[in-house]
Amino acid sequence: MAGGVRIVQLREKSASTKHFVNLAKSLRQITSSYKAKLIVNDRIDIALGCSADGVHLGQGDFPLEEARKILGPQSILGLSLESKEELLEGNTLPCDYMALSPVFLTETKQDTKFEWGWEGVQWALENARKPIVAIGGIDWERASRLHSLGIQHIAAVSYFTKSHDPESQAKRFNSLFPLL
Repeated sequence: MAGGVRIVQLREKSASTKHFVNLAKSLRQITSSYKAKLIVNDRIDIALGCSADGVHLGQGDFPLEEARKILGPQSILGLSLESKEELLEGNTLPCDYMALSPVFLTETKQDTKFEWGWEGVQWALENARKPIVAIGGIDWERASRLHSLGIQHIAAVSYFTKSHDPESQAKRFNSLFPLL
């Protein structure tokens, strides 16, 4: 997509299922036209209904083992981690990546129990056996430091939506973080 974005996650917490399906189908057309991947947050049914590339699940969502059976091995399956214990358990689950959520507190996710912070990121990198995605409160300065620590993937929302030029900012981030 513009700026080199290659993965988009659709996160919709309040829409009706019908609206969510329509939104997912519309977004799928856009991501397909740019050859970008679409990940649906929390909802396997919506992901299947719009032919998304995968699903991102939280700790209280559909069980990962069952999600993998339904989605198959070709689908991307991500897992949010809100504690060190969840990371250790995630190492044994059939997910493709694990997301530290949030690395830093953010307005876009206010129902969090734990902020990973710099020390938590370092611990996660030392203990994870799967790729790590850093989520939450990431600006350019933090992205640069996360990259220097060894984080290879980030998910950012606010930084881009508040930017006057999100396309150039996405290109800048892509210089640090290669595509999945």
